[in-house]
Amino acid sequence: MVAPNQKVKINLNAFEETMLIPLWARGIEQKQTSPIIRDENAAEIIDTLDYDFSIIENNKTLMDYLNVRLVTRGKILDDYVRDFMTDYPRGTVVELGCGLSTRFNRVDNGEVNWYCLDLPQGMALREKLIPAENRCEYIVDSMLESNWIQRVVREEGPCMLIVEGVLPYFERKDVRRFFDLISRYFGGGRIAFDTQTELYRRLLKPGKMIHANQGQSGLEFHWVIKDIDEIEIMDERLALRESRTLPESGASIMRRLAWKIRLLETMSVPFWGRYRVSVFDIAENDIKL
Repeated sequence: MVAPNQKVKINLNAFEETMLIPLWARGIEQKQTSPIIRDENAAEIIDTLDYDFSIIENNKTLMDYLNVRLVTRGKILDDYVRDFMTDYPRGTVVELGCGLSTRFNRVDNGEVNWYCLDLPQGMALREKLIPAENRCEYIVDSMLESNWIQRVVREEGPCMLIVEGVLPYFERKDVRRFFDLISRYFGGGRIAFDTQTELYRRLLKPGKMIHANQGQSGLEFHWVIKDIDEIEIMDERLALRESRTLPESGASIMRRLAWKIRLLETMSVPFWGRYRVSVFDIAENDIKL
């Protein structure tokens, strides 16, 4: 826990430092008259950090788009989790690559079991800023390994996995390996994640939005898809339950985007598809650890 008036210094590698970008988006969103997502915790956490967020804000047009996209993504994923908890109030939710997510505080129903998983440096920062709570445990591990699964599958009932803003950083072969892993051990559950397009792989360069290596880390997105149907082709045990795009999230959201971004995205759809946030059902199976 951070002491009053104490500023927390950031010591993360390039990949882990990107966890500050969605935190920034949720924090500045609270300045809006009608925020897409309400998250006062994010704004409070930002105030405790010894970090220059101006590096994210260098390009006003892309900054506005990024802000809207990230908070809309968060809101959609919140909705998917609430739907899951309506069906399974005492189910289990796992945030993989959780970063500085405050989702548990936003959607907790008082009964759900919750796990947050991240790599060592990222989790060390999280523990300083967002201490674990009852029914919300922290796990230090890689989501691409299987060790963490034993901690989670001990819970009874279905499980929902949330992977927010992580998979696009992986190579396609690693995404396929991850889908195989969760399909083997979480049959009957759900998984929700976002998918990147080629347009934004070219436009958005995460390595230039962070301070690691003086903004020259070269960190970028790798895994992109055009059609959401590609997921079921990658792993037939995943069945699409729901998928949303920014335009489907409401006209008021789209009006906040610069006309150049709206035009560019519309023109690119036939070639590269749209950015999506989706939830899939995982087919039942009999595999146990």
